[in-house]
Amino acid sequence: MLEDLDAWAIVTRASLDPALFRSGEIDGTDDVARMSRTDNVWATCSTFLVTALLSGFYKRGEDLATADIYHDPKSLTPAHDEARCKVLRGLVVRDAKQFSNRQNNRLFKKLNIRRIEAVAKPASFQDADKFQIGVWVSDPLCSSADVVKTTQFSRIRSFDMSVEVRRTIQQFDGKRFEDD
Repeated sequence: MLEDLDAWAIVTRASLDPALFRSGEIDGTDDVARMSRTDNVWATCSTFLVTALLSGFYKRGEDLATADIYHDPKSLTPAHDEARCKVLRGLVVRDAKQFSNRQNNRLFKKLNIRRIEAVAKPASFQDADKFQIGVWVSDPLCSSADVVKTTQFSRIRSFDMSVEVRRTIQQFDGKRFEDD
């Protein structure tokens, strides 16, 4: 399918120690007073996924102007979802543009993230629209991360971001990012 669409995919994963990924724990930031630790981890992972995707475009020398993000529904609070979207549209886009500019590269000059939308799974494949099919395809792809990691697929790349996610989340426990 990816070959037919001249597309590629990135599968990211983060294996975290249960002591860090604590269900029932509440975290907070300046813009999100209360968020569950599990939602915090999910939002962090989704941000790193978009960053990995942009990195993939950059490494291929492919420009990207407008990106739309469709994902499985997640029950974030409105404040948390708004903050996540703000980070993706602001910080992530700004950093990608600045990185490209520092490398004297013309990629991402017009980069913006237009849509960030949850897409419900379809009742049946026959009733699915193209966005539901895309989200549906991502589920088995992500579930096969170990296979993707150990097998050569020309259009699928796998990245383990456990260290980055752990270092980011551990800051909510008072550890610095640099601490191991």
